[in-house]
Amino acid sequence: MGTVENPFVPGTATEPPHLAGREEQRKIISKTLRIITKPLVDGSLERSPLTPIKIVGPRGAGKTSLLGLAEAEARRQGIHVVDSAELLHLDPSSEIISGLLEDMDLRERSLLWLSGFYQLGLSIFTARRKHYEQQTVKRVLRARLSRHPVLLSLDEAMHYDAKSFGRLLQACQQMIKQKRPLALMIAGTPALDGKLNQADASFINRCKSMYIHQLSDEAVRDALRKPLLDNGVKVADEALDLMASWTDNYPYFVQLAGEAVWEAMQDAGRNDIDLALAQGAEAAMQKERRIYYHSVYEKIADADADALAYASQVVAIVEGAASPFTPEKVVDKLAAANNGMSSQKARKIFNLLLDNSLVWFADEGKVQAAIPSFFQYFKARQEENKD
Repeated sequence: MGTVENPFVPGTATEPPHLAGREEQRKIISKTLRIITKPLVDGSLERSPLTPIKIVGPRGAGKTSLLGLAEAEARRQGIHVVDSAELLHLDPSSEIISGLLEDMDLRERSLLWLSGFYQLGLSIFTARRKHYEQQTVKRVLRARLSRHPVLLSLDEAMHYDAKSFGRLLQACQQMIKQKRPLALMIAGTPALDGKLNQADASFINRCKSMYIHQLSDEAVRDALRKPLLDNGVKVADEALDLMASWTDNYPYFVQLAGEAVWEAMQDAGRNDIDLALAQGAEAAMQKERRIYYHSVYEKIADADADALAYASQVVAIVEGAASPFTPEKVVDKLAAANNGMSSQKARKIFNLLLDNSLVWFADEGKVQAAIPSFFQYFKARQEENKD
């Protein structure tokens, strides 16, 4: 076993060895891709592509993994994939434009010049940037879609330049309206909703929204069990139960748990995992989890001078509720706890904590801890800071 690489891959933008759960989301993605591979009639599909897909979740919930799954499935079906985690502009050098132009011939690439004025226009006629970006993305999209179905996979979209993002979305909407074979997937933290509002693309409100968070108990065990079995490792049920108990059903922690136990097994020179071996790996797992909690805590602290104090109040509000509150109720209680705080300020604070993985929504739209064990870590850190 010493020569076999650890199949568990915790980290940003890494692909898990087995994407467990998310069956509903995967079904929608497959249907979206299947439709754009249908034969074209005069350059268009017989029926319109499905509406864009928006994936929202806290960091580590598996948004990028879903995009990766969609991209792999798309490539298997001959769909041209353009993936981007950054959008500052829609110049020829941007990931999106260059991705759309990939493997095109010189005649098609000449579309970029837009009657010979594109580069000159950006440097001299900056007031007309909107026009040039709109024309560029429309023409390049149309040229690519006339040859291949396309999946646009947009990750970390909450950080995009709002104006360029809006122009891209408007162009995509026009292509979808014309029944061109285009699928659009957008992923980000809860701040994505605010960015879409800034992008002034109202049609996106009618997209297919996927809000993802924790996995089911069975999906967690499946995500731990299958990579082990696929690599010839036997795992005892009680060991699997212990590993699952470390995760809060949180996808990133699933990978941390699997990684820690695999390393312990390798160090022991074994090919199986029993309860004792899993117990021996717990300290390493908990250390990595505390490192993650520290990074989240620091993000909240850096966001606003009083953010930690307000976060403490929100934790108390959520934990003290006899039954879970709606976001509006939490915002009202936060404002009431701070004399003179406006509802707008309280909402801004709540959104900050939502985007930094302190709180999340249950299926019923009620506020809960994004990661239950992080509440305990947060309160302990706050107590330490009082001393």
